[in-house]
Amino acid sequence: MLDQTKEIQVEIRTWAHTDLPLLHRLNAPEMLDHLGGPETEEQVLNRHQRYVEIEGKGQGIAAKAGELAIANAAVEKKRRHIHAFPSIDNLASNAICRKLGFQLVEECSFEYPPGNFIRCNDWRLDLGT
Repeated sequence: MLDQTKEIQVEIRTWAHTDLPLLHRLNAPEMLDHLGGPETEEQVLNRHQRYVEIEGKGQGIAAKAGELAIANAAVEKKRRHIHAFPSIDNLASNAICRKLGFQLVEECSFEYPPGNFIRCNDWRLDLGT
């Protein structure tokens, strides 16, 4: 899918092994200032591997991570509710919220990173503390 925006070509496609140099270029302080700063070389390589290898998707890894986070929050008893804000277009993440027992509150705007608003669903889980 190509689009001409101010004479700059933009292409959206599946991540490929040959895209590693892009991650290196984006791994700069000015690009990652609001996201915790640049990553180590090992972190960049690990992220690239996750982007390329889709075998891990759909295997329940995110759902299991969610279960563990919920269990930890329930033990801590610091908050009554947990919220999740997946993009309205992220069907997999919305399905995980539903599977984990979250209730859909409403569609809303969420700012992430600062200055970038996305349309997302506000899911809430009552921990009953």
